[in-house]
Amino acid sequence: MALSRKRQKELKRLRRSAEDLWQEQREAIDHASTVLREARRQAGNYAREEVGPRVRSAYDDRIRPAVASARHGISHDMLPAVSGAVGSALAVLEATRDPRVRDVVRKAASVTDRIGKVTPSP
Repeated sequence: MALSRKRQKELKRLRRSAEDLWQEQREAIDHASTVLREARRQAGNYAREEVGPRVRSAYDDRIRPAVASARHGISHDMLPAVSGAVGSALAVLEATRDPRVRDVVRKAASVTDRIGKVTPSP
Protein backbone atom coordinates (compact mmCIF):
# COMPACT_ATOMS: atom_id res chain seq x y z
CA MET A 1 0.00 0.00 0.00
CA ALA A 2 1.59 3.24 -1.17
CA LEU A 3 1.37 6.58 0.57
CA SER A 4 0.29 9.68 -1.19
CA ARG A 5 2.89 12.35 -1.97
CA LYS A 6 1.33 14.64 0.59
CA ARG A 7 1.65 11.99 3.34
CA GLN A 8 5.24 11.21 2.29
CA LYS A 9 6.16 14.91 2.57
CA GLU A 10 4.50 15.13 5.99
CA LEU A 11 6.39 12.03 7.18
CA LYS A 12 9.72 13.42 5.88
CA ARG A 13 9.04 16.71 7.66
CA LEU A 14 8.13 14.86 10.84
CA ARG A 15 11.27 12.68 10.60
CA ARG A 16 13.45 15.79 10.14
CA SER A 17 11.78 17.45 13.11
CA ALA A 18 12.37 14.36 15.24
CA GLU A 19 16.05 14.22 14.19
CA ASP A 20 16.45 17.94 14.93
CA LEU A 21 14.84 17.48 18.33
CA TRP A 22 17.10 14.49 19.06
CA GLN A 23 20.19 16.55 18.14
CA GLU A 24 19.03 19.44 20.36
CA GLN A 25 18.50 17.02 23.24
CA ARG A 26 22.01 15.61 22.84
CA GLU A 27 23.46 19.12 22.86
CA ALA A 28 21.44 20.00 25.97
CA ILE A 29 22.68 16.84 27.74
CA ASP A 30 26.28 17.62 26.74
CA HIS A 31 25.90 21.16 28.05
CA ALA A 32 24.35 19.90 31.32
CA SER A 33 27.25 17.46 31.69
CA THR A 34 29.75 20.31 31.27
CA VAL A 35 27.92 22.45 33.83
CA LEU A 36 27.80 19.54 36.28
CA ARG A 37 31.55 18.92 35.94
CA GLU A 38 32.28 22.58 36.64
CA ALA A 39 29.88 22.60 39.62
CA ARG A 40 31.62 19.51 41.05
CA ARG A 41 35.01 21.19 40.67
CA GLN A 42 33.76 24.37 42.35
CA ALA A 43 32.18 22.38 45.20
CA GLY A 44 35.51 20.63 45.80
CA ASN A 45 37.32 23.98 45.88
CA TYR A 46 34.74 25.43 48.27
CA ALA A 47 34.98 22.42 50.57
CA ARG A 48 38.76 22.58 50.60
CA GLU A 49 39.01 26.36 51.06
CA GLU A 50 35.99 27.16 53.26
CA VAL A 51 34.42 24.12 54.90
CA GLY A 52 37.60 22.25 55.80
CA PRO A 53 39.19 25.08 57.78
CA ARG A 54 35.91 25.79 59.61
CA VAL A 55 35.54 22.15 60.60
CA ARG A 56 39.16 22.00 61.76
CA SER A 57 38.70 25.22 63.73
CA ALA A 58 35.50 23.97 65.40
CA TYR A 59 37.22 20.69 66.26
CA ASP A 60 40.25 22.43 67.74
CA ASP A 61 38.20 25.04 69.63
CA ARG A 62 35.31 22.92 70.92
CA ILE A 63 35.69 19.18 70.58
CA ARG A 64 39.35 18.70 71.46
CA PRO A 65 39.11 20.64 74.80
CA ALA A 66 35.93 18.74 75.76
CA VAL A 67 37.56 15.40 75.05
CA ALA A 68 40.69 16.41 76.96
CA SER A 69 38.56 17.51 79.92
CA ALA A 70 36.58 14.26 79.87
CA ARG A 71 39.78 12.22 79.62
CA HIS A 72 41.24 14.13 82.58
CA GLY A 73 38.08 13.58 84.64
CA ILE A 74 38.02 9.87 83.86
CA SER A 75 41.69 9.27 84.57
CA HIS A 76 41.88 11.43 87.73
CA ASP A 77 38.44 11.02 89.31
CA MET A 78 36.59 7.98 88.02
CA LEU A 79 39.42 5.53 87.47
CA PRO A 80 40.79 5.69 91.05
CA ALA A 81 37.29 5.36 92.52
CA VAL A 82 36.39 2.40 90.32
CA SER A 83 39.70 0.66 90.92
CA GLY A 84 39.33 1.22 94.68
CA ALA A 85 35.84 -0.30 94.66
CA VAL A 86 37.01 -3.27 92.61
CA GLY A 87 39.97 -3.76 94.94
CA SER A 88 37.71 -3.68 97.99
CA ALA A 89 35.33 -6.19 96.43
CA LEU A 90 38.21 -8.51 95.60
CA ALA A 91 39.56 -8.19 99.15
CA VAL A 92 36.17 -9.13 100.60
CA LEU A 93 35.92 -12.13 98.27
CA GLU A 94 39.42 -13.23 99.22
CA ALA A 95 38.63 -12.84 102.92
CA THR A 96 35.53 -15.04 102.63
CA ARG A 97 37.72 -17.87 101.38
CA ASP A 98 39.74 -17.87 104.60
CA PRO A 99 38.42 -20.60 106.97
CA ARG A 100 39.01 -18.44 110.07
CA VAL A 101 36.79 -15.69 108.62
CA ARG A 102 34.09 -18.27 107.84
CA ASP A 103 34.13 -19.49 111.44
CA VAL A 104 33.79 -15.93 112.75
CA VAL A 105 30.88 -15.25 110.37
CA ARG A 106 29.12 -18.49 111.45
CA LYS A 107 29.56 -17.65 115.13
CA ALA A 108 28.28 -14.11 114.60
CA ALA A 109 25.27 -15.45 112.73
CA SER A 110 24.44 -17.96 115.47
CA VAL A 111 24.73 -15.26 118.16
CA THR A 112 22.40 -12.92 116.24
CA ASP A 113 19.94 -15.81 115.76
CA ARG A 114 19.92 -16.48 119.52
CA ILE A 115 19.50 -12.80 120.31
CA GLY A 116 16.62 -12.51 117.88
CA LYS A 117 14.84 -15.53 119.46
CA VAL A 118 15.13 -14.26 123.01
CA THR A 119 11.96 -12.49 123.98
CA PRO A 120 12.24 -9.55 126.31
CA SER A 121 10.77 -10.12 129.77
CA PRO A 122 7.71 -8.06 130.76
